[in-house]
Parts: sequence; C-alpha cells; structure tokens
Amino acid sequence: AGHLVHSVRYADYRPWPPLADGLGATVELGQDLPGNLPTEWRESYVLLGTPGQLNSLPPDVSSLFVNEVMASNTNTLADEYGAFDDWFELYNGSEHPLNIGGLCFTDNENEPCKYQTPLHLPEQTTIPPHGFLLFWADEDPDQGVRHTAFKLSAGGEIVAVYQRAEAGYVETERLSFDQQSPDISWGRYPDGSAQLSFMFPTPGATNALSDTEERPAALLSVYPNPFSKELYIQVEKLDLPYAVILYNMLGQVVYQSGDQWQENTMIRRGTWPAGVYTLEVRDTGGRRVVKRVVIGDER
Repeated sequence: AGHLVHSVRYADYRPWPPLADGLGATVELGQDLPGNLPTEWRESYVLLGTPGQLNSLPPDVSSLFVNEVMASNTNTLADEYGAFDDWFELYNGSEHPLNIGGLCFTDNENEPCKYQTPLHLPEQTTIPPHGFLLFWADEDPDQGVRHTAFKLSAGGEIVAVYQRAEAGYVETERLSFDQQSPDISWGRYPDGSAQLSFMFPTPGATNALSDTEERPAALLSVYPNPFSKELYIQVEKLDLPYAVILYNMLGQVVYQSGDQWQENTMIRRGTWPAGVYTLEVRDTGGRRVVKRVVIGDER
C-alpha cells in the first residue's frame, strides 16, 4: 500500500561502525533490536558480512594474548620508517590461524576502541598458529595497519583487547605494566602464560628471560649484519645439534634449518624482503639464543 515499513539513517563515523566504510565490514542489526539507534548496530565479524544468511557470530579469541610490551624503546627496534616507537606483541596460542581483523585495542579502559584493525587486509592481520604479530604504538595509524592510534606510557598503564558486542565492547585480554626501563620489555613467560617478567626484548619471536642462563647472547655471533646475500653464524658452548630459525616482523618463520653439528654455519638469503628479522638458535637442550639481524637491499 506504499506505507513505510522501516528506514534508518546511517553515517560512516562513530557511534556507527567505521569499518563499514571501505574496511571490509557490513553493518549488522543486533538481534531483536528495532534498529532506530546507532548503538543497535555493529560491524560484521567476517569479511564482507553475511548477505542472505544469519548475521555473523564473534570469532573465538580466547587464545589471543598481549604477549610482550616495550614502552621505552630507545634503541631496540625501529619501525619501517626508522622511528624507535613503543610496541606490543600479540601471540596466538591456538592450533589454528587467527585473524584479528575487527578487534579493538586501547591503553584506556574508558575508551575501549582507540584503534580498530580492519577486516579487508587479512594477510596483514592473521596470526599463524603459535605465531606472533607486532604492533607499533605510535599514535600514527596512517603509517599502516600495524600502527595504532595511541602511544604507551613508560610510567605504566595497560594494553587491552576488546571485541564489539551487541551493545558495546567486551574486554577479551589485557596486559598491565608498571614503570618501564629503557629497552627492557615486559611480558608473559612462557608465551601466553599468566607469569609476567622483565625480559630480553624479542619482538615477533618467542619470549625469553633476560638472565644469562636463559639467553647467553655472547655465545652467538652473526656477520655481516646487515647482510644482503649470505649470513654467517658462529656459536660456542651450545649443546649440539642446534637449529637456526629466522622470523620476520609478523612472527612468521621464513627459514628453519635442520640439525646443525658444526659451530659455524651459513644461510643464504631467500626471497625475503629487506627489513628487520629475529634470528633464533635453539640447541638440543632447549637453550635459546636470539639476535636481531637486518636484511638490506640486494646489490
């Protein structure tokens, strides 16, 4: 009969879900809600929504941990723009890949969604099983997906993860920290555990304590560093055999050797792009030695 059944006026900024403005989400109406208020709508949990199907359900993020934090980065690791910004590391403790697209991150529980990861770039927001993903807390999200809209205070605060619910946000994870010392990280040891400690910084790689028994850094030498074609590795006083593992900044393994029985070995550069990597040597007794290495432009 031409009678209006329902209408809604929407916008592309909060309190409307901003991810629906080209960042991979649709706007979904909460169950049994009239749909007259922005707070009754939320973004879809899956890429491109669920047209013609039931609305999306929130993914299980119980295995996601804020694993390591550095709130006073003076000389440890520079981002892709050469800045020594604060950073935090996420760890996926599950046996399956985890896409964190759509999750919110904050350093203030009164503002649960200071930064929200998009849905349309899963190749940059998916953490492999038992893998890591590094975020720069530099208050400059225009620099990329892994650059948040907040910084961290070396005086102490929180890094928390929130998930959008029907009528707000639900906290799923947090890591609290107190006063931080320059270039010393704070986090969970072992990865994903409830035990917290100051640590030797290992952005994008498994956590390790800063004591000499856990990490005897003097027993590992790498050269040249930076390198463009070949990296030579020399170890001493480790239990043979040992394995060499190379991680990129997303925490993904780009190289893993077989058992090495000699104190000197060499790895050739594959198709790995230039950037900062984490080199881990793990001996047969479980001792880990870590170094940061830089791959330069190939000449």
